[in-house]
Formats: sequence, C-alpha cells, structure tokens
Amino acid sequence: MLRHKHVLVRTDNNATVAYINRQGGLRSRRMSQLARHLLLWSQTRLKSLRAVQIPRELNRAADQLSRQPTHPGERRLHPQTVQLIWSRFGEAQTDLFASPESSHRQLYYSLSEAPLGRDALAHSWPPGPKYASPPVSLLAQTLCKIREDGEQVLLVAPYWPTRTWFVDLTLLATAPPWKIPLRKDLLSQGMGTICGFWTGHGRPRRQVVNLQALPPEEADPALALLCPVRALRVYVDRTRSFRRSEQLFVCFGGQQKGNAVSKQRLAHWVVDAISLAYESQGEPCPLGVRAHSTRSVASSYALAHGASLADICRAAGWATPNTFARFYNLR
Repeated sequence: MLRHKHVLVRTDNNATVAYINRQGGLRSRRMSQLARHLLLWSQTRLKSLRAVQIPRELNRAADQLSRQPTHPGERRLHPQTVQLIWSRFGEAQTDLFASPESSHRQLYYSLSEAPLGRDALAHSWPPGPKYASPPVSLLAQTLCKIREDGEQVLLVAPYWPTRTWFVDLTLLATAPPWKIPLRKDLLSQGMGTICGFWTGHGRPRRQVVNLQALPPEEADPALALLCPVRALRVYVDRTRSFRRSEQLFVCFGGQQKGNAVSKQRLAHWVVDAISLAYESQGEPCPLGVRAHSTRSVASSYALAHGASLADICRAAGWATPNTFARFYNLR
C-alpha cells in the first residue's frame, strides 16, 4: 500500500520528528538505530519520508490506542443516540455486547466478567427488551441466534447491502430501519476518549469545498490567468452544456463527448500540458516526464532558474536536499 508513495509521519513527539528528518541523532543510541532501520527500509520502498510535529491534543486518539490498546470490536454508541433509539423503539433492559466501560444497561454480557456472564452468543438470553451493537464480524452469528431463539432485539448494524448477512437482517426486521443521526462523537472507545466517525453507508459523503480565487494584481493582470480556481470555473462553465458525467474532467469531442475521462487519458493531458509549458518557453521537455512529474517539474525549473536548494526544500517541505536529488530533480 505504501510502496512508491510519499509518506508523512504526523506525531506529537519532537524527538521522533527530529530523528526522522535529520536521519538520526547523537543523544539516543536506541532512537538513532531505529531511525536508521526505518530509513534503510524506506529507501527502496518509499518515494520520500518526512515527519511533522502536531499538538498533543490533536493526537489524543492515536496516543490512547498506543498506550492502552482496546478490543477492535469494543465501541460505544453515544448515550444521547441510544436514548433516541429507545424513545423510538422502546427502552431495553439488557445490553448483549458490552463491557464495564461501554455498557448502557446494568445487565449486560461481556468478553470479561459481567453480570450476565461471558459471551452473549453462548447463553440463553433473559426475557425482556434487548439492545445489541455487535462487532460486524459477529453480525451473522447474532442474526442466526435471533432467528433460532425467536428473540426480539434492538439491533444496531451498518447498512451494507452487499454483505451476506444483510439478507437475513432484512427478513428478520419487524419494523422499517431507522438511520442513526450523524454526529462526530457517535462512536467511542477507551471510555469515550477515542471518537469515531460514521457516515451511514460505505461510500464517502459529498462535501462542499469553498475555494477562494487569487485576487487580480493591478501591476500584472496576467497573473490572474494562473489562478487554478478561475481556470476550474471556466472549465466547468464551458463543459456544462454537454456534460454527461459528475466526474470533473470529461471528453470534449468524438463519440465519448461529455463522458468521464479515463485515468490514462487524463495522464496524457497532464504530460501534454507539461510539454506545452516547456515549448512555450523555448526549452526542451525533460525525458521521462509522467503525470506524477508536476512537483518535479516545478522544483527542477526553479533550480535551473536560480532558486537555491534551501528555498526549494523550504517551499516543498523537505528536510534535506537528498529527497529532491533522489526523486524530483529532472536532469
């Protein structure tokens, strides 16, 4: 997954940032050895490796997981959301999949010691309304037990129609499903310190992004032509009349006019744009230019026209010139 990728390590540990970016250090032999192993490993696998420091309060979830690992299936729905479920379907008396930290009822089953015992699937459930938010890996077994024992359960499950258990879920449902309202702290682990995000389906949600255009410069109005926001607006306006796809880039001629452009064709467009840019300056295009060479072209052109390596590294966020020399310098 990481092979031939640019990797940015975000950590709240200043020493980790320093040892990665400086490729070692003198104060800690152990950390220097770890940095050396990491850099040797990444040399043949990654395009670049860099670390940045982030505030500890923004890294609380990862820090909590590294210090006190939790069971992957142990998560807790926000109490206010649970109250919404109970106000709609009735209040439960038993929590079937819980722990001392995540239970919403005093009577619950757990993987450890619990009032009703360990492993809800291995016991006969007590009478009365029940609430269940099982791990996805146990949904099929949970539905099987509900069907065989004739139980009625308030079940929290993801809307994943392609899963094999979804047919059983549909057949066993006694009421129309209700989509849980979205909130940032909907799911949590570690007594509420690790929040999860939920979208209600497997595909990412569309989000509105507000892009501000560069203000025109009175001294050089032509600079406004370089604004990507204005270029994007013009492109969308000119393709609106024949657009047949929601994808941003579409074909502008032939039988495929208005349809989405393939990745291969889009890559050709990028290479053609790079070649045209060099041609407009009366310079030969470097060999081996690809669609992913845009960052290489910008930094190499800056070096060839008098920019210092220090300024290039500072603008690109590279700790040392080695990254530029190894991966981005178009000779």
